[in-house]
Amino acid sequence: MTSATVTVSDLIHHTKRVFEQLKTENRLVIMRNGEVAGILTAPDPDDVLLDKMATAGEVPADWRERQARLRELLSAGPLLPAEPAKPSLSKTLIAMRDEETR
Repeated sequence: MTSATVTVSDLIHHTKRVFEQLKTENRLVIMRNGEVAGILTAPDPDDVLLDKMATAGEVPADWRERQARLRELLSAGPLLPAEPAKPSLSKTLIAMRDEETR
């Protein structure tokens, strides 16, 4: 994947233009003396929406930390299946969700 590049000088002297370019490119490589000095990436639209929702009190303010903990839990290894004669975790979660929405 080829990324658009801008110089450090452009970033300093034409900041508004660089950020407008970032909106369309989503990723800009910042170059200094022919070498990569940094990379700018546009924020994920879902993250922006969740931040707005957190500000409005519609989702927990610590949603990022919760998401990080969930990723950590899921990456730790396979989830154990339910014990025989007990409902699966999916069925349990669906039942819990149904109870909350009543």
